[in-house]
Amino acid sequence: MMRLLKSKKGFTLIELLIVMAIIAILIGISLPRFRGMQDEGQKSRARSNLATVRTAVEAYAAAPRSNGLSKYPDNGADTAPQQNAGAALSRVAGTGWETTRLMVAWVVAGNLGTRGPVMLATELFDPFSPAAGNVEYGYYQNSGYYVIWSNGTGRVNTACTISNAGLATIVGTSVFVTNGRDANNQQSN
Repeated sequence: MMRLLKSKKGFTLIELLIVMAIIAILIGISLPRFRGMQDEGQKSRARSNLATVRTAVEAYAAAPRSNGLSKYPDNGADTAPQQNAGAALSRVAGTGWETTRLMVAWVVAGNLGTRGPVMLATELFDPFSPAAGNVEYGYYQNSGYYVIWSNGTGRVNTACTISNAGLATIVGTSVFVTNGRDANNQQSN
């Protein structure tokens, strides 16, 4: 009688399926952690950018102007559409409030400073911009108080406001700076 010898070379189909299942489980565990690490990195970038913009806004307010007044940049009604009267800017991709208020030194009748000297060298874009494109940080000021914000991890355009008394209303965002107080008791970054 002839004896059939089985070769033990290679893997069985069951063994391959088990290994593939283990690899899929490991990938499933690591992806959410990776996304969380990305969000933390973007939050750190947003905090750094907001600190830079805050410094530029404060320098803008301290700069002397040809009319003798010093104030915070206005809300940019002439460069970006308003959502409604008294509301925060509708942020749009491309040139916006930072460019026209903090990056351009305006000269009127030979006098530099109707809007102040250049405060920022480049536009800063929110790392949490929606998929539509690069969007600047939101800005709104009212009666000497301002709030500057990022979309936050929700990645949805938001509109924050600040009252005459300096009470900021933060809408669905996790990264912001203000010289007032936060109505939701969140921490200004």
